[in-house]
Amino acid sequence: MTSILTEPMSKVEIIASMRAQALSMAAAEAEAEDPACDMLAAEQTRLIPRLTNPALAPSEIEALGPADFMSLCTGVVGFFFTEAQIEAETARMN
Repeated sequence: MTSILTEPMSKVEIIASMRAQALSMAAAEAEAEDPACDMLAAEQTRLIPRLTNPALAPSEIEALGPADFMSLCTGVVGFFFTEAQIEAETARMN
């Protein structure tokens, strides 16, 4: 599924989007491969070992189920935000 953003997404919207994607990926057991998902997975597989302690090996990341992988990716996105930024975006959305 490809979408074109007309406006930048807020940090909370990115996290919410990733959570929604995780749920849909876990629910859908489609065999079709999406090049955009493959690119995201490759980028995250390179980044996650640098942020986890103990560092997860790429093979461990690749062995994760779709819901676990997206949950981990959501944590990575959250890693780069301050608590104040998340609270401000949450308040703005409500």
